[in-house]
This record gives sequence, C-alpha cells and structure tokens, in this order.
Amino acid sequence: MNLFDNAEIAVPCPQCGHENKETLGRLKHDPQIVCGGCAEVITIDSSELKESLQAVDKKLADFRRNLSRLGKR
Repeated sequence: MNLFDNAEIAVPCPQCGHENKETLGRLKHDPQIVCGGCAEVITIDSSELKESLQAVDKKLADFRRNLSRLGKR
C-alpha cells in the first residue's frame, strides 16, 4: 500500500466537464471511472499514474533521509 492510496483527486470529464473524485489507490487498480455527470467512461493512464507515484515516493524517501541526517549534525 502506498502512502497516497487514500488521497482523493478530482478527475474532470473530457465530455461534460463534471469533476469526478476518486482515490489514487482505486485508480491504480482500476483506471476507469464512470462520469457522474454524463456516464461517459473515463480511462486514466495507469502507467503514468504509477510512475508519478513512484517518483513522489522516491522524493519522500530522499526527504526523510535528509531529515534524519540533520539530527546527526
């Protein structure tokens, strides 16, 4: 489980503009959303989503490592 799996994001519908809210964790496992405004199926690029989350995880790990070094100086 990723730290951000429970984070909710807004996914605008390209068809009607309705703002759909979904968690990152659910989108990783099922990259399709049915728009609450027009019932259009919206497909998220799950590989791009996963790459972005991995990059955020790496930055967060770097940040934690740097914080731990500050306490040792």
